[in-house]
Amino acid sequence: IYNHNKDNNPEKTMKEDAEEDERTADRLDQYWNALTNLSPQLVEDATNALEPYVNPDRIERIDSVLNQRTQNTRFLFENPSNPSNVWACLRSIDSFGIQFVDVVIDNEEYEGKQVITQKRGMRTAMGSAQW
Repeated sequence: IYNHNKDNNPEKTMKEDAEEDERTADRLDQYWNALTNLSPQLVEDATNALEPYVNPDRIERIDSVLNQRTQNTRFLFENPSNPSNVWACLRSIDSFGIQFVDVVIDNEEYEGKQVITQKRGMRTAMGSAQW
């Protein structure tokens, strides 16, 4: 059973989980903001500095893949019952070059053991997002 709380108090565990989720979301927001606030010149300079160390065939492949990405499609998961399936779908979505995916979770939709499974899986998924 998923319960990292020593007191075995479900209310305390849920509060701790919510606080941990909030910290994780804040950290991911900080990473995202750091990436999106990089100046184009800095990115170009870094790319130019690293380019001599990358095989020309690899550079061609990277450019080819990036040119096939689309920003015209958005995918939505609503109340996924198995977060592992979400990650499998994300790999497929990425292979089609889709850039935008949203996950909408209504916690009221989950009951009993499903709440624990969904919560644990989404926390794992959130942690994986940094990679």
